[in-house]
Amino acid sequence: MLSELDPFVEAVPNFSEGRDRRVIDTIAGALDGGGARVLHIDPNADANRTVITLGGRLSSVTAALHRGVGAAVSHIDMRRQQGAHIRVGAADVLPIVLLEPGVPARGRCLEAISALGDRLADDYELPIFLYEGSAQRRPFRALPRCRRGGYEALDSRFAAGLATGSDGPDLGPKLWSDQVAQTGATVLGLRSLLVAMNFTLDSSDQQLAASVAAAVRSSGPAGRPHALPSVRAVGWTMAGYGGRVQVSVNLLDIDESPAHRVLEVLQELSGGLVLGGELIGLAPARVFRDAGLVKRGDVPVPKAGDGVLNPAAAADWELVCDGSELLGFGHLDAWKPGEELRARILELRLAAVGMLPESSD
Repeated sequence: MLSELDPFVEAVPNFSEGRDRRVIDTIAGALDGGGARVLHIDPNADANRTVITLGGRLSSVTAALHRGVGAAVSHIDMRRQQGAHIRVGAADVLPIVLLEPGVPARGRCLEAISALGDRLADDYELPIFLYEGSAQRRPFRALPRCRRGGYEALDSRFAAGLATGSDGPDLGPKLWSDQVAQTGATVLGLRSLLVAMNFTLDSSDQQLAASVAAAVRSSGPAGRPHALPSVRAVGWTMAGYGGRVQVSVNLLDIDESPAHRVLEVLQELSGGLVLGGELIGLAPARVFRDAGLVKRGDVPVPKAGDGVLNPAAAADWELVCDGSELLGFGHLDAWKPGEELRARILELRLAAVGMLPESSD
């Protein structure tokens, strides 16, 4: 019953600061504690963005997000923020992922997220867009719609909302002001687990990265032969990686479009220029297991235990390492310090802090 009333969740807040370690540590420190645990911190200077993963019971995680957003809006001024990644605010996106099955648990998540949105809007005078499972307007279920035009377009979007009701936030201030200009807006909602990866090309041609991204993403003109289901993609340049370009993807359903399949298509479209993948945050173990099977010449098939979490997928560690090798996760060692693979697997990080739901053992 406790699990239904206060289920285990993961949150993956994205903050628009990836360069000032003092600010990043302040935000992470605000998130960690009170029953919530920070599992991973992933800053990127070129994107000027940090993705933090935390886990815990729903009540603890929503309280942690409230604290973290408070730290972010106190230390990040969006009027001066610049980076490669599109964003609308200091606490840009606050996704919450339910780690336990069940309709009652999902209902409780939706209630708690709604209450959190009200608190953020009231306590920090923060405009809130609700997305995915929490969306109040159907077109705004998709994150790209909530962030259309980025921070720079928010002023005009607020005006359109007042004039026609076609845009603007769901909660919080509806008028553009100096306060809103400083904080920007926040996108909040309950979503399914996704995997975020950037694939580095051995090229400085941003047009190439953009065209490859346009070819593989799900949205776009019909009839594109390389379009993949449940994939979002953009192309950008990362000065910190020797000026190379990347195709940044969100895999919204890793059964429909697993990481190894995306890599295969990107290699084909780029003429074999993909050096490897860069994982953003954490990923479930079966991403690596399935890629490892492909490397060994096998065909991955869904297994009975494959849900949001499946720690058994990491049981064959050599297979997991094979998957990491296939996906090219070591290619950034020349530009970024290496990180232990175990620190990037969601189930292993949850188990390490005693927060793996019993149904996943």
